[in-house]
Amino acid sequence: MVKGKANPGRTITLRDHAEKSLFEKLQNETPPRDDHNQLLHERQEHQIELEMQNQELQRAQRDIERSRTKYSNLYDFAPVGYLTLTSRGLISELNLTAAQLLGINRVTVLHKPFSLFMTKESRDIFHSHKFLVLRTGTRQTCELTLKTKDGISTDVHMESIAVDMGDTEAILSVLIDITERKRAEEALTEQTEELMRTRDSLQTEIDERKRVEESLRQSQKMEAIGTLAGGIAHDFNNILAAILGFTEMAVDDVQDRPLVEKNLMNVLKSATRAKDLVRQILTFSRKTNYARSALSLTPLVKETVQFLRASIPSTIEIKLVLRAGSDTILAAPGEVQQILMNLATNASFAMQDTIGTLEIGLDDIDFEPDSPVLGPDVMPGEYIQLVVKDTGIGMSPEVMRRVFEPFFTTRDVGKGTGMGLAVVYGIVKSLQGTITVESEPGAGSSFRVFLPKVKTEAKEEQMHVAHVPRGTESILFVDDEEMLVEWGQATLERLGYSVVAMTDSRSALKTFSSDPSRFDIVITDQTMPSMTGVQLCKELFKVRPDISIILCTGHSETVSPETAKDAGIKQFLGKPLAKQELAEAVRKILDEKDSA
Repeated sequence: MVKGKANPGRTITLRDHAEKSLFEKLQNETPPRDDHNQLLHERQEHQIELEMQNQELQRAQRDIERSRTKYSNLYDFAPVGYLTLTSRGLISELNLTAAQLLGINRVTVLHKPFSLFMTKESRDIFHSHKFLVLRTGTRQTCELTLKTKDGISTDVHMESIAVDMGDTEAILSVLIDITERKRAEEALTEQTEELMRTRDSLQTEIDERKRVEESLRQSQKMEAIGTLAGGIAHDFNNILAAILGFTEMAVDDVQDRPLVEKNLMNVLKSATRAKDLVRQILTFSRKTNYARSALSLTPLVKETVQFLRASIPSTIEIKLVLRAGSDTILAAPGEVQQILMNLATNASFAMQDTIGTLEIGLDDIDFEPDSPVLGPDVMPGEYIQLVVKDTGIGMSPEVMRRVFEPFFTTRDVGKGTGMGLAVVYGIVKSLQGTITVESEPGAGSSFRVFLPKVKTEAKEEQMHVAHVPRGTESILFVDDEEMLVEWGQATLERLGYSVVAMTDSRSALKTFSSDPSRFDIVITDQTMPSMTGVQLCKELFKVRPDISIILCTGHSETVSPETAKDAGIKQFLGKPLAKQELAEAVRKILDEKDSA
């Protein structure tokens, strides 16, 4: 600000004083008349000069007034606030813009602490700012939030520098309103956060979709492999049935020749192992048919563990953790035993040549509809969790992705078929359950099998010792495999029955129709080229509704024990057949018929 200004009155007084002094001098002197005229001329010139100087002074004064007004307007109406503070932070001077930012009259704000006009959070920032300005003498900046008495908040950018006022030190500051910028930044931040949340939500949805797609691909791959395996197993079953059947007969025929009998028994053992492998393949492909009922898992797990102790190395401790409150599921005992023994065998292999712990546990678990554990084909509800955990070598992510694939194994050649976990997968899926695996290299593995609970009470399985029964009745035996027809006829005839064996279902129907009362029972294969077993049964019932029929199959997509029973078929047997199994089924049906 301009601190002083020109004084026209003082200028005129000085001029008058000079003129008066000059006039008195002229009065005291008595110059000649010519000199007098000369003096008057000089006086006139001097007067003109003084008038010109006076005009110049007046013009300068007007310029100063205009500059002062212009400066005052620029200062007061600047788009930013100007503020002069004492070293104590008191307001000593400010322009109108600064007063508007503070929301108070300019006169009433003078000599008051600037900190009174800001939020509590900003006061610490301001005092630190003031301290730095006075201590360093350099330009400093900060951001404050001013608050008026009406509660209106204004965000400002403050830029300050210290100045020496002679006897004291002051702070000159500029205040710039950044409220709109801050609001825009906050809005941008909020929009950014919303975009981040949206991105995270989309990423979660993408990850979930990938998980479902991967699960569906895995399920479809398993289904395709299962279909292929089932088809192979059907043909292999017929081959095994002949090997097993004729080997059993050969054993009976050479009981007086121990060496031959021993060799045949080795053949029989190998064929039985092959039969178990085929059964595993069919189990994986969900083609095996079991008589399922309500089953309590706890006693079955305990019983199975007793078998495991004899086959698992003594360096491995088996730890049972059975905490399930209700443990009843709908399954066959053999299915559960196969799940547990395959998982335990796999865990034992992971801990070979080391001291380890095999933990087997049962727990209750309730799946919510959106549970990430559930596969796309698994329903929410109450499940029993079977856990098989080991302290072995663990698995890499690549191995875990393939662990349930058929014939995939990390064992050396000849030490595993790669079917164990694939069979477990097939059984679990057929029981409407799911299975997961958790593992890291060097940290062991945990397999978790989730099976749905049922509300009915489990029934204890009644065990009995079977024998090979005999008979003299007449049997019609039908199968499209010549070797199986030959075996069936020979086996049944050795048991005392009268047998007519045929390889064509239509010819068999014709033979039966020609003399329906001749046969006491019909045994037929399901999968035959000209007429399936079920179709043949329907035609036989048309001829003789009371005829007893046994239906045999390696696997079939269209028939099961339930559908066979609904069709009036007395017994449903799975291939390959053993002599004892066939003899028991025939005798049971014939005896029931006689007692009816």
